[in-house]
Amino acid sequence: EMEALLSQRQPFVLIFPDSAENEMHEDQKLRTLFLKANKARLAAKCQGIFGVEPNKAKRILKRAHGAVVAAAFGLRFRVVATVEEAEKFAALALAGKSVPDDAESE
Repeated sequence: EMEALLSQRQPFVLIFPDSAENEMHEDQKLRTLFLKANKARLAAKCQGIFGVEPNKAKRILKRAHGAVVAAAFGLRFRVVATVEEAEKFAALALAGKSVPDDAESE
């Protein structure tokens, strides 16, 4: 699926509707290897990765991890509370507009 996305002409975003908390180690390893091998292609086409995490404490932790991912791969990475928020930010990213930083509103 990622190869198909990277092969198309148009930019795309990724939305992860919930966390892959129980992802198998081998799956994590394969994904990491793919991302490393395709870093430049991914940075050129992917306008952002938007994860959804309803739990505030987990969301804050995932944002810290996401900052590392974003820096390593040159991608915009946001973790938000709802699918609706992720879709809104994804639409902004695809339109070439500014996406708000990860900040909790109290």
